[in-house]
Amino acid sequence: MDEHEGREMLAAALPIDALQHMFLEQGGFVVVWVDISERQDLEILAAQEQASEEDATCSWYYAHPGKHNMLLGLHIVAHQPAQMDMLLVFRMSQMFDQLSEIARLSTLWIVPGPPPIPLTGRIEMKAETFVPRILNVNGQGLFLHLPATQVAELRAELAKWKGSSSH
Repeated sequence: MDEHEGREMLAAALPIDALQHMFLEQGGFVVVWVDISERQDLEILAAQEQASEEDATCSWYYAHPGKHNMLLGLHIVAHQPAQMDMLLVFRMSQMFDQLSEIARLSTLWIVPGPPPIPLTGRIEMKAETFVPRILNVNGQGLFLHLPATQVAELRAELAKWKGSSSH
């Protein structure tokens, strides 16, 4: 992908407000807080009711592979809880650790931001407290389990980027 396509990818992406790792006894997931204020078609993410089933397909896109300014895009087309099409773009140099956690856990929760609590330092909160609080304040979001092929692709890109001497 060239410079122009990288700019287009950023322009089409949902702004990411923050990323936070949620630790649970049985694993965990990464919460991706997104700004949906300009996307009325994504208002379902702010609904208070938990969706009964979520169905989405994902694909990775790259701009500037292996370089310090590498961008990693995750295109998501969801069919449940409603039809949605969104693109998240991660700046590898700023979000490497969080992307590594996504690759390790293979699970992310995309939630309308901003976060209801400041996300600095380590935050300890039980899942029984955290999840209902997010559902009540921010909405259901979209919970994704990345398939093994998507996780393997992400891990390979992370390894290539980390092994590159250009950053």
